[in-house]
Amino acid sequence: MAADFHTAFNVLLAILLLFILDPLSAVLIRMLPDRQQSADPSPPLLLDGSIMGTPPVALAGAARETLHMGDLVEGMLNQAIVALRTNDRKLVAQISRTDNAVDRLYEAIKLCVTKATNRLKVSDAAAQIEADPPTSGQLSADSRPPCERSQPVLPDVSGRG
Repeated sequence: MAADFHTAFNVLLAILLLFILDPLSAVLIRMLPDRQQSADPSPPLLLDGSIMGTPPVALAGAARETLHMGDLVEGMLNQAIVALRTNDRKLVAQISRTDNAVDRLYEAIKLCVTKATNRLKVSDAAAQIEADPPTSGQLSADSRPPCERSQPVLPDVSGRG
């Protein structure tokens, strides 16, 4: 009995919402502005200075911008095919501008990845020092990092020793 009531209730709500959708969509279209497309696609949308403090977020933003760059390159290739078939000089100029935008985007991505990985290296080194702080004897005896001081893991199979 309760299941029948819930089913009937859901069907009535669905029918009611069907009549409300058109007026609701008209109101939302008037309320929400159209997304304005930038004339220059090169400024990175997801790589701002605020995310550089969190390297994983910065690297995720760089990955998404790399996908955006791939979309731009795909568009350039499609436009190049059309430009070659139609001998359209204006389209070639547009492809060249997009290529410059892709180059700027690539530089921004490269800079972000470099900064993020440097921050990761610094934080990893700090975590290693916190986990195993060196004593003064360790620092004076051998100043190499622990990974360079360790013994080889594989046995010597060369037969020379």
